[in-house]
Amino acid sequence: MTKVILLDIDGTICDPAGKIPKTTAVAIAAARKAGNLVYLNTRRSTIEVAKPVWELGFDGIISGGGNFVKSGDRVIYHRPLAATAETAIVDWLRRHQAPFYLETNAGFLADAESVAALQAVPATDLIYQSDLTPLAEAATALYRSDVNKICFRFAPQMTVAEVEEAFPAQKLTTWGIKDGRPVWGELRPLKISKARAVVTLLSHLNLTLNDVVVIGDDVTDVPLFQLCETSVCMGNGSPAAKAAADYVTAAVDDDGLAEAFAKLELVGPVKKGA
Repeated sequence: MTKVILLDIDGTICDPAGKIPKTTAVAIAAARKAGNLVYLNTRRSTIEVAKPVWELGFDGIISGGGNFVKSGDRVIYHRPLAATAETAIVDWLRRHQAPFYLETNAGFLADAESVAALQAVPATDLIYQSDLTPLAEAATALYRSDVNKICFRFAPQMTVAEVEEAFPAQKLTTWGIKDGRPVWGELRPLKISKARAVVTLLSHLNLTLNDVVVIGDDVTDVPLFQLCETSVCMGNGSPAAKAAADYVTAAVDDDGLAEAFAKLELVGPVKKGA
């Protein structure tokens, strides 16, 4: 019976440095050859998926934390920011002098001023500096209808409460702490989730939650662990993810993904270090 295998990227397919075990590549290819469908399942936008990951070969992707679903060559779901909301956020961030960039499936876009400000940030400070594409100077160049989320660096006087009050219809996520305040933030549409995306994908495939194997390593994977028939946490995963999973495999660097595929009979046994 065909299984739909959903794979997180960081900590599942690759280690924190982006290294992909050879057995992972072998296992993914073998699972697909056996008739299973293997999908990326990530909070990243499609543009953020590194080339070596894509080259493993997949049947599609759930990206943006569930705002985009593609199966084969067909986009079956995409929910970017509404154009009116996107324009309001851009204008607000400009007024507050907060450097920002737009995350789309085509790339990271910013005006020249934000590009200069963001590229001055230390490389260790979680920003995709080299991928920022400056747009034209026209004030309306950043007004778009294909934006998955808007990422920004908090200006000195900005607060989380202020952003939430300004945009109650969007989901605010923050990361990085400096002097007790968040460094980065992102705004995306509310009511987007991997769970909704999985249900949409399964409807398209004419399959059910009983046909799904989800593999991840973080607390953000727990809702899918609880939703789907079979869940696996990597040995390097968080305590919460391990507690919620049906099975805990070895760490990503110890051929954990290949071990899980073999245990669940998605492929034949995969030799370690192959």
